[in-house]
Amino acid sequence: MPSIKLNGIVTRYADYKENDRILTLFTREQGLVSCASRGCRRAKSPLIGASELFVCGEFVLFKAGDKHTLDSAEISERFYPLREDIAKFAAASYMLSLINAGAEETANIKLYSLLRYSLAYTAYSQLDAADMAICFALRCLNALGYRPSVTECAICGMDIRSRKSAFFSADHGGVMTYEELYNEVKKQYNGDLDAHLKAFAGKLTEKKLELQDISIELVRHVYELYGAKQPMIILSFIPPYYPDVYMDPADADAGRLLAAAKDVIDYARRQFNEHLELKDYYMGLSDLSYTGLGEDAGFDTLFKNLAGAGLTYDFPLQALKQLHVPGIVLGGWGKDFHQNSERLNIPYSFDVLPKLYMRIIADILG
Repeated sequence: MPSIKLNGIVTRYADYKENDRILTLFTREQGLVSCASRGCRRAKSPLIGASELFVCGEFVLFKAGDKHTLDSAEISERFYPLREDIAKFAAASYMLSLINAGAEETANIKLYSLLRYSLAYTAYSQLDAADMAICFALRCLNALGYRPSVTECAICGMDIRSRKSAFFSADHGGVMTYEELYNEVKKQYNGDLDAHLKAFAGKLTEKKLELQDISIELVRHVYELYGAKQPMIILSFIPPYYPDVYMDPADADAGRLLAAAKDVIDYARRQFNEHLELKDYYMGLSDLSYTGLGEDAGFDTLFKNLAGAGLTYDFPLQALKQLHVPGIVLGGWGKDFHQNSERLNIPYSFDVLPKLYMRIIADILG
């Protein structure tokens, strides 16, 4: 198999099988490249260090058809401080998300240099991480050709920097919602736009792309069908949708559940010396999102701007409106959920938690 050397930065990875990962590299020579890093999750793998986010270096890939496999890597920079500061990590992750969403499978040396130097400044300088992320976003839009004009008139080209007032035109380079873009394209499209998008989404599904990636490609494709080709920002939602649910303390069933929760908190403290807390809102993802639906969440607007709704993603809106099931999240205790370093506190999760479940169930049913 022929091999190629690429200078790149790891912008995304997905664990695959037991010991492998699928990496996304943003490379100087070829733009975005996907490759398999086989065995990299084994403790003694020579590829383990090169298969993490933010790693920058020279990657040697074997190519077979349209697939790449990582053979070796010479790491030039790991940007360790990004992993030690939550603000820096968030800013750097945002930069990678913009690259993954906007870059293509072609060389963009300017954008590659921008990402590398932005990660370095974010990691090692004293500059505010949020400011770095904003600056990167603006320069990234510019490098991709999407940055709206703010110094000259989008219609006549006149320099407007000396003018006392000016306005931003969404029609000539600005912000559009996905609904607005879709409606404009539908007016211009010669044929059945919905059937065309359904066929396009089907082809993406056949390629086994992730749901989120399919939705992003749908937004991109609708924009490509738009007659007015000017830089713009398109606002859309990407599935899956997890609606927020809440309990009304005045509801009788919710009141019983809250009373049972308070009882089990006291029971855990007395019997097991475990100190649980009752919080109003759970910030993670939970199946409780599908136990009911409020009436004032603006669903019509939401779903008209949710790319892929009715094509690759169906949401049981009417069915959920018929449900009203109050619930709480009471689960195992551990750290780093959904990561390679995920671990579970076995004594609590297997000895204490089942007894708490039995207690709260008895309270509810009793």
